[in-house]
Amino acid sequence: MVENNFAGSVIVDWSIFHGNFDSAEIRRYAPMEPGVYLLWRKNKKNKWIVFFVGQTEDLEQTLLGHISEDETNPCVKDLIEHHDCGLEYAVISDKAIRDGIVKFLVDHYKPKCVTKDPGGRPIEVNLP
Repeated sequence: MVENNFAGSVIVDWSIFHGNFDSAEIRRYAPMEPGVYLLWRKNKKNKWIVFFVGQTEDLEQTLLGHISEDETNPCVKDLIEHHDCGLEYAVISDKAIRDGIVKFLVDHYKPKCVTKDPGGRPIEVNLP
């Protein structure tokens, strides 16, 4: 669900944090719906930090793709293989809203594995 808060800002319903980033967890919880997502890793101080922000038309399939051998982002692949990783997502059907939220999240978190600015106008969103 997306709720307009004020001009240029929305409130979304984030999923619970999933600290087991594996296919069973993804299949059990991630819907086959469009949305935005955050991939987290635990650092040496046991603090969770965002390493990737993305959007998709199918959260389940995209998240499964990140843990497959076919992952094309070497940074994502390396972190998933060598760190404890987790995820959060929000179902958002409107592509323009997803674009703006991703821009805001990339600007806010500056995730290590996002090397290209997504462009566009950021839409401020409540953080998980």
